[in-house]
Amino acid sequence: MTCCVLRRVVSLLFVSLLLWPAPNVWANNVPVDGVFVPWGSIADHDDAVSFRLNTASTGFQEGWIFSLTHTGLRVPWEPTAAQDPSLNGDGLALFWSQRFLGLLSTSVGLQYLYPDSANAAGEQLGAHLRASLGSAVLIHPTLSTSLTAHLLIGDEVGFSNLFQFDVGLLWRPLNILSVGVNVRNVLAPRFGTVVTPRTWEVGLSIRPLSNARLSLSADVSLPETTGRIDFRYRLEGEPLHGWVLGASFAHSANYQNNFIPGMGVMVGAYLAFRFGRVGVSSTGMIGLGNQTTFQNMTVSAWVRGKPHRPLIRTGGKMVLLDLGGTLPERQLGLTLTAGQPTFLRVLQALYRIAYDPKVVGLLLRLGNLRCSVAKLEELREALEAIRKKKKKIVVYATGMNLRTYFVASVADKVFMSPVGNVQLGGLASRRIFWADTFAKVGVKAEFLKFGKYKTAPNTYTKTGFTPAHKEASNALLDDLFGVLQKGLSKSRGRKLSVIKSWFRHGIFSAAQAKKRGLVDDVFYWDMFEQKLRKHIKIPYTFDVKYVRRRYVKERWRGRDKIAVIYVDGAIVSGPNLDDPLFGTHLSGSRTIVKLLIKARFDPSVKGVVLRVDSPGGSVIAADTIWRYVEKLKRVKPVVVSMGGVAASGGYYVAAPAHEILAMPGTITGSIGIYTGKFDFSGLMKKIGAHVKIQKRGEMADIFSPFRAFSKLQRKQLLASILVNYEQFLDKVVKGRKMKLEKVKRLAAGRVWSGIRAKKHGLIDDFGGLWKAIERVRIRAQIPKQAKLDVVGWPRFPSWRLSLSGLPSISVQRGPSTAHILQTLQRYKQIFQRLQSVNVWAVEPNEVTVQ
Repeated sequence: MTCCVLRRVVSLLFVSLLLWPAPNVWANNVPVDGVFVPWGSIADHDDAVSFRLNTASTGFQEGWIFSLTHTGLRVPWEPTAAQDPSLNGDGLALFWSQRFLGLLSTSVGLQYLYPDSANAAGEQLGAHLRASLGSAVLIHPTLSTSLTAHLLIGDEVGFSNLFQFDVGLLWRPLNILSVGVNVRNVLAPRFGTVVTPRTWEVGLSIRPLSNARLSLSADVSLPETTGRIDFRYRLEGEPLHGWVLGASFAHSANYQNNFIPGMGVMVGAYLAFRFGRVGVSSTGMIGLGNQTTFQNMTVSAWVRGKPHRPLIRTGGKMVLLDLGGTLPERQLGLTLTAGQPTFLRVLQALYRIAYDPKVVGLLLRLGNLRCSVAKLEELREALEAIRKKKKKIVVYATGMNLRTYFVASVADKVFMSPVGNVQLGGLASRRIFWADTFAKVGVKAEFLKFGKYKTAPNTYTKTGFTPAHKEASNALLDDLFGVLQKGLSKSRGRKLSVIKSWFRHGIFSAAQAKKRGLVDDVFYWDMFEQKLRKHIKIPYTFDVKYVRRRYVKERWRGRDKIAVIYVDGAIVSGPNLDDPLFGTHLSGSRTIVKLLIKARFDPSVKGVVLRVDSPGGSVIAADTIWRYVEKLKRVKPVVVSMGGVAASGGYYVAAPAHEILAMPGTITGSIGIYTGKFDFSGLMKKIGAHVKIQKRGEMADIFSPFRAFSKLQRKQLLASILVNYEQFLDKVVKGRKMKLEKVKRLAAGRVWSGIRAKKHGLIDDFGGLWKAIERVRIRAQIPKQAKLDVVGWPRFPSWRLSLSGLPSISVQRGPSTAHILQTLQRYKQIFQRLQSVNVWAVEPNEVTVQ
């Protein structure tokens, strides 16, 4: 709401200033618009002098820029030259601009202008300062508006404390097109007895290659009351990253005198060198005409927060990357892990290292990884891609659990601290059964399900593993454990029997790990460089900022893209819900559907990867998402990438895709549903509470927690979820193009590893997120050499719950009952979202890697 109001106010102010009346008066010797800038266009300049040309361009700026510009060296001076303010403007200028929050930019300028030459009457404009403050607002991703105020300070009569205002607009609807409008001296302030003229400027810029490598621009400047119109044309190219060349041509005409040529023509040349965050440029101009001949030289230097691609890139880089934690699919909020890079960002960094010819190796510092077996496999694939490019990988860790060591084992060399240890515990499947506990307190779990392997309700209805539960769980553990053992055998070059002996030993001290061949050397971190040069014989230099480094965008509107849409966490109806305090997150069907519709109608989105890392959830929510995946599939490629778990409702939403990819260690399947409730009537009786129900209709209290299902209710409910189960089967039959009999054999709620899922046709191939992106590229018939953007949606966490008031308890005088109840009320939204679901397709299978 605030952004909308701000945009409306800015738009109204912009129009009002344009309509402000200007007196029809003009003086021969008036303050100029500032230091003369002979290069650039008001339509496309986003660099150090953007503020001087058109403040609206800073609305598209990335980060901050500080620049120093000097212009001068004009010879010879003719008396008639001083009669035209456009020929004045020698001086020194400092500009700084910063973009905030992607919406608002602020710019500050300080210009010192040297004294002008005397005009024909002998008058001279003395040296003066021009202080400027401007702001630009991005009122639309393609449109920026600006307002700039200037304060002129000097010794001239009527000159000190003179204010001038400029308004600007910049529109970039396409990668190839930018249109700028600027109005200077919009209020036409008086300078002594005369008035500074309002000047209208319009610029058009075209980028034929859709990027910054080649730009052509044309600008028109029309000072009111002068009768003159100025034209400037510019060609700028960047043959190599960081080396910019250009040429310009300018002329003027008098439109009040049949467009007779005015002061002649000016030609110029431009040269700039960009060295990442810093850069220098120089512009030379020569003016030839019937009034004056002059020469000009302008030089600029700048430093910026976000670098350009540099002219000089040294090779032999050894990239340093720190990796640990859960590696979340997307940024989830203000949790303790919120600062972690997303899994997609990590993969992008690793594959960028693999294909960058300037990189010779990777130094990977590993902390405790806490992600699924499937994600660990994807990390290993990315590291193996680096090794296939003949680049070295070195790992250093203080200590390693099984997850960390599984990834580290891919490296050429594995080093660790002398005080650390390596723990190879294995896998464990844990489930707590509450049936006896509930019986003791008078609570009865009543659940109905389809599929003997649908074990989610067993937690509440059984006292241990059923034979079917044990069968599926053992098969899953065998498969995942095999993935880990075979992976270690391959990457460390040891026989499988040796790897099995490692697991029998379990825990290794640093010295034992080196002796048994788990690691290659043991030393403290401060000895790392010395030891590394002993093990790695290639020349290298460390690059600690490689992964975090982001260059200035070369395009105005971005490239064609592949969208990665995340379905992670439990699937529920309504919007996504991300709790920033504890990291709880739900995938809401409303949010996912909006993103699927956006991808369907956005012409820049060439295909979609549906990244599913979910145990399932509400059948209704899953079916809603299924419907829009099916609709998207008809017009664009859709490939599913399964994460650690894509089971039950997670498999439901994946079924209609063109292709389903999963890792061997993915947990999937669980095609089945259940419903039920808890009956607290026994507990109420134990504590002496009496619940009386009056109803109209047999089903009115079907999900009441204070009575058991009646026979009729149970019969009707079973018939209802049978329909849901058959619909689930039908979705799989159509999506996977399988016979119903086969799907029924694979269903019944059974979970499968990725290995068995591929064998039975539930997935198409092994592969992770990166391979899914490549499969979308192929299906969309995008050439391999074409550059694409890969974007993750949703981009930001959904904080609807939290921003309405973070749960908190005041501790100034101790937590009062009111404070506690207020906190619980805020979390009630989560419980209500889950409680409203009556039919579930979820698989809470928990496999821990120790």
